[in-house]
Amino acid sequence: MAQPQYRQLDYSGCPWSLCGGKTRFDGIARKLLANATTADKIALMHYVNEAFHRNSIRDNMQLITGFEGHVTQEKDVLGQKAGGEITRANKEEVKAAHEKYSTRQAMLTPDLHSTTFNGAFLSEDKGERTYASEAFDLTLELCDEFNCPIIVGWNGSLRIGDETQINWGKTMERGLDFLKYAAGKLVAHNKYVVEYNNQILDKTSLNSEISQTIEMVHEAKNIFEYNFGVDAYNAKTSGKQLKVKKRFAGEGKPFEPGDILWWETSQDMLVDAREVLSAEEYEVIGANEEKGHREMFGSSPVQSLKRLEMQKKNFHYHLNRQKGGTRHDTDNELDMDRPTLYVVKFLMETQEPRFVGFDYTQRTFYTLDESMMSLLANGMRARGLEQVVKNIDWDKADELIENKKRVNLDAYITSELHAVAATVNRQLAKKTVKIPKWLMDKLERQAA
Repeated sequence: MAQPQYRQLDYSGCPWSLCGGKTRFDGIARKLLANATTADKIALMHYVNEAFHRNSIRDNMQLITGFEGHVTQEKDVLGQKAGGEITRANKEEVKAAHEKYSTRQAMLTPDLHSTTFNGAFLSEDKGERTYASEAFDLTLELCDEFNCPIIVGWNGSLRIGDETQINWGKTMERGLDFLKYAAGKLVAHNKYVVEYNNQILDKTSLNSEISQTIEMVHEAKNIFEYNFGVDAYNAKTSGKQLKVKKRFAGEGKPFEPGDILWWETSQDMLVDAREVLSAEEYEVIGANEEKGHREMFGSSPVQSLKRLEMQKKNFHYHLNRQKGGTRHDTDNELDMDRPTLYVVKFLMETQEPRFVGFDYTQRTFYTLDESMMSLLANGMRARGLEQVVKNIDWDKADELIENKKRVNLDAYITSELHAVAATVNRQLAKKTVKIPKWLMDKLERQAA
């Protein structure tokens, strides 16, 4: 039997994986990047890409093609100046960095960590809920500016206190109200996108190369296919660019307190969404699943991915690892192990999600050099796992399963993993991430 066609994954870098953000934790690299601009962080990821290309067997492949970021208003709900990666003030600078370094905005998320910082959708305080809704509106506005298709919302588990136990119905109602609010905004925006694009397409001079992409846009059966056609059109023309439709990806997360949204898993959210949303609204609500969060539950990440694929709700994905036995989100770098291999295999076999994010947090003792090398190593392991997927004869693996030869199966897959991991480690030992002097000087001045 012929081996299936596997796609090359597009990875997006998270700025917090560079140790950025003075409100997250202390640490050497975090202090250096505390005042770094978002454009500087995109530049740093570019130099990780450069290190990946040097002396690599995959010279023609870019490691990080997308960038993730928090959208922040000028002030938080308490009136304090807010930090964050993407704002109205820096959007043009960030756009210029994307163009310079050949990246794009993979997703944006409202910066709403809790009611003690930036407000939340479940707050009993109407002003905080209003602030949270305004943050969503700003995120949608900036998604349109960056032609970014995904808004991610962290569905942190709810703090269970007397007020929520007594008024559980009101708490649930507030969560559902947000879903209806977000879905309504997105549906209206996507209708505007179609009108905007049709005006451009009606004026487009057809030729054989562009006509195929126009047909893809017009004949799309769902939002993913529509955006795929838009991206194909934009890549083939130097004229006015089409806009992508936008969707909301809820990120289920157990155990940790949240107060942002209510659902601990993506499936919890989707069940409730189906009950309260119209079919048109339900289409724009999906999931940002994360491998580490499933491991917090002790469940299979691949099982969750399969359920989301069947529902066509796998909008975005975060690839990381959860430290065993912990009930808080550890966001560790990925390993070249079998659980991660099976996740990568599944993602390579499916069209969605468009981007896979490296959502992990650096250790506090890392220097900037160590932080950059860690991001490079994480990416090289991910690309290495893609190679393992292609190297393995999965028909042979199925035959070993059917014949109940589990020991042979373990030995076969482990040997393939170890062979590629050894190559990755040898290449990694020869690499350094070279940050130019002008950028280091700038970061040091900003930190001072």
